[in-house]
Amino acid sequence: MTRRDVVIAQVGAGSENVAVGKNIFQLNVAGHNITPYILVIMAATLAVVAYLFYPYAEPLWNPWPMTGDFNIAVAGFGALDGNGQMQESDFGDTLSASVFSQINDEYKAIKASGAFAGNVQVWHDSVGATRERTSALA
Repeated sequence: MTRRDVVIAQVGAGSENVAVGKNIFQLNVAGHNITPYILVIMAATLAVVAYLFYPYAEPLWNPWPMTGDFNIAVAGFGALDGNGQMQESDFGDTLSASVFSQINDEYKAIKASGAFAGNVQVWHDSVGATRERTSALA
């Protein structure tokens, strides 16, 4: 409300569910105010949605830690623009994916030949952040 808003009401004895003011939200069904019940239902629904969505959102802000004996994470490559700022480029994305693919393929070939028994984990941004996808590479 602003200083110039004037709200005046005269409420008689025995009145029920009277709301006086500006921008008041109140739901009445059969003379009963159900606004608190609606708000509780909305809060409970939001809590259930948040609980169900959390397993999908959590890896976005907390990626799984690498658990190999030797960990290799290949980051994206970029190019410097005229202001000296790093920018994404198609060539950098292709080069980064190629480096990842070569390292991963070489590790798999060495491990398959039995020449190396260590646990090496190789990650790349294209693999994603879920444990199932990244552990399949090792």
